[in-house]
Amino acid sequence: MPPPTTKTPSLSGARRTLLRNVLVLGLVTAVVAIATWPVTTRSGVNYVWSSQQIPLYEKFVDFLSRDLQLRRMAHEVTAGAVNRQDKLLRIFTWVTTHIRPAPPDVPIMDDHVLHVMIRGYGADDQIAEVFAVLAGYAGFHVRVARLEPPGHRNVFLMVALVEDSADTYVFDPRNHVVFRDEHGRFVDVNQLIRNPELIAASASGRIVRGVPYEQYFLGVQDAKVFSRVEAQKFWPRLKQELEQALNPRHGSG
Repeated sequence: MPPPTTKTPSLSGARRTLLRNVLVLGLVTAVVAIATWPVTTRSGVNYVWSSQQIPLYEKFVDFLSRDLQLRRMAHEVTAGAVNRQDKLLRIFTWVTTHIRPAPPDVPIMDDHVLHVMIRGYGADDQIAEVFAVLAGYAGFHVRVARLEPPGHRNVFLMVALVEDSADTYVFDPRNHVVFRDEHGRFVDVNQLIRNPELIAASASGRIVRGVPYEQYFLGVQDAKVFSRVEAQKFWPRLKQELEQALNPRHGSG
């Protein structure tokens, strides 16, 4: 009886196996190379900036984690709200309760807004941005504005501008000021400009850095406006990064 024979793989089958292994190895190598690609992250202390290189995967994981935490916080803060105005009031109350002005003897850490929430204090612009980010995650279009009273240097007020339908509402969490009429409804910024007595009434006669509060709104139409809320969210930020990578000239402009 002849001995049993073993079937050897065909040459074409061996080539396919080799090609598949090479492709898998190449893919793994490419993924590792991209994940460990050095990228730059920046942070500031007392408005002095420094840069640090970290691997791309670390920056990606940190960003995704912050995005998820901010979504959860916005959901928890606005839980039980009966309407959109109630959502904004709950966010405003949370910020004014949990985020204090930075004490004079501590350094100003200029990093991610989530870290401001964790520390529980921040500079004027950071407090406004905390409100803006939470409101943005709650479904509102929000910008941060720097109001400068005419005739004064290095004096400013940082507020959040919330666009809702055709109206724009102003929130000043740093000074605990929100603008509402006699019925408790939010007052549009254009109505505030036409009726400065509403500003004075809501501010209760506040003097900020030696300037009456309502004077800050005299230059509101020329205010410097910043919009970084969408850049905190995962998918809008990913789209932004891809657009900048594909068109560096546009991204740097």
